[in-house]
Amino acid sequence: IQLHAFGPQHARRELSEAAARLQGGAGGVLVPCVGRGPALYGETDVESGLLKESLGTELELAGFFANGEIGPVGARTFVHTFSTVVGMVR
Repeated sequence: IQLHAFGPQHARRELSEAAARLQGGAGGVLVPCVGRGPALYGETDVESGLLKESLGTELELAGFFANGEIGPVGARTFVHTFSTVVGMVR
């Protein structure tokens, strides 16, 4: 999933809606932009907490903050900022 919404409420809602569409897995990799941590939410572990809330506390997550993420939009690849990328391992 790719998350692009900015603003604490919008970003939380976007992640919650996207996580609800996932069907769990053995683990995942979470790569948020450094601007989506405490600077955006005012607290730590918001996005990892929302994923675990939606997919179960047994979900193993690894990740790191990045300074821009590379990913597709349609058939083209872009560098995204203030975004989060989640990859699930099934």
